Amino acid sequence: MKRLATFAVLITFLLVVGCTSGGKTVTLKTFIGGTQGVSIAFDKNAPPKEVFDGGDFPFDIALKIQNKGEYAVPAANAKVSITGIRPQEFNLQEADLVKSPPEDLIQRKQDSTGKTTEPGDVFVEFNKFNHVGFITGNALEYPIRAEICYLYGTTATSSLCIRKNLANPEENGICTIDGSRPLSISGAPVQITDVKEFQRGKDSIGFSFTVKNGNTANGKVFARNSRCEGGRSVEDRIFASVKTDIPGLTCQGLDATGEGTVEGTISTFAQDRTVTCTQRVASPSDYEMPITIVLSYDYRDYVETTVTVKHSGDETTTT
Repeated sequence: MKRLATFAVLITFLLVVGCTSGGKTVTLKTFIGGTQGVSIAFDKNAPPKEVFDGGDFPFDIALKIQNKGEYAVPAANAKVSITGIRPQEFNLQEADLVKSPPEDLIQRKQDSTGKTTEPGDVFVEFNKFNHVGFITGNALEYPIRAEICYLYGTTATSSLCIRKNLANPEENGICTIDGSRPLSISGAPVQITDVKEFQRGKDSIGFSFTVKNGNTANGKVFARNSRCEGGRSVEDRIFASVKTDIPGLTCQGLDATGEGTVEGTISTFAQDRTVTCTQRVASPSDYEMPITIVLSYDYRDYVETTVTVKHSGDETTTT
């Protein structure tokens, strides 16, 4: 049953992604695409721009979260936190400023007709902030940062040109070995680009792909399941899996885990990283071979605002 399911996926891939017309590869979209994962934003007036000290002006912080990519995030795999303030100063404890979303973050979906379904917003609320003390002076501005760390993934599908004679293929074949290959990538903050194929000899072909790091002004990549904690030891680490289902696959920096499957952690060091692979083949005919590349990582993003605490003037001074 598993083999039949795999075969069905490969046939679907060939029909959807790579078809040949007059020697030219036509690429259709398997995924919606895009470079976003989970977005985070402050809800309107939560927090308010101004509050007062003295313990009589409680307020809430509400965050609007939406999964804008194509990878589902269970609530347990996401962590939302508030930083920038000392919680005790606002009558709270450290544990009050860390939560998981109240529900799973459903991904964007596209049906067989091309219709896209957008997930709804999920709200995470932090309640009962209250500046119980009195500030010095008339007003004091506090930075508020809301962070989200979540486990995410990127999937890319492509195909490789296999010729009966790899070293000296006949002209006008169904495909060309050397050059760029068709590529379809799921919507995610870490992307895969530039799949290229080249000759490796009479019984092997080579291919490469580039992992685009995904670090942005606010976003940053971490090792999967690290919860975005651990400093440099977990920063810019991406778990990669490459699958052809044909024995003889090797990739630089990755380990074989099965027939035609390699995987392992690659370090990007805040830059794009190119991975080079070799596939041994013994082909009695010409055909295109599907490949799947899957990336897994934790991703952190944040938004910032400020809250101004004003002096209420109700402080009683004892002489």
